[in-house]
Amino acid sequence: MKYNFLDENLDRFYNSEERWSNIVGWAGGISIFLACLGLLGLAALAVANRTKEIGIRKVLGASLSTIIQLLSKDFLKLVMILKTFPENINIAFLDMSVEVKKGGYIKLSQIIPHLVSRMIGTAGLGQSP
Repeated sequence: MKYNFLDENLDRFYNSEERWSNIVGWAGGISIFLACLGLLGLAALAVANRTKEIGIRKVLGASLSTIIQLLSKDFLKLVMILKTFPENINIAFLDMSVEVKKGGYIKLSQIIPHLVSRMIGTAGLGQSP
């Protein structure tokens, strides 16, 4: 018969959990880095496609801030729209976790309408509810 201390068992369990957490953290960091590279590539493509327009605007006296505003307007809209989705998902699950703590049961059929209503509200108002 083999005896083990409880702290040794827990240490073995948490070592694997800590390793998994490290892997997930690195994967998340790499995915965010790749997303930023994609956004940089889109910005470079937009500038390359609008080179003539930028040149004409500069000749006609446009300031640098006007040109930057012209180029970044589309990207900022995209970033603001995409920013609201994780916020809504977090808020929806936070609302649901409060319900579970009260002792209620949550079904998937209750979560999806909650998420959809938040997404529609965000898309319609252009802001996070």
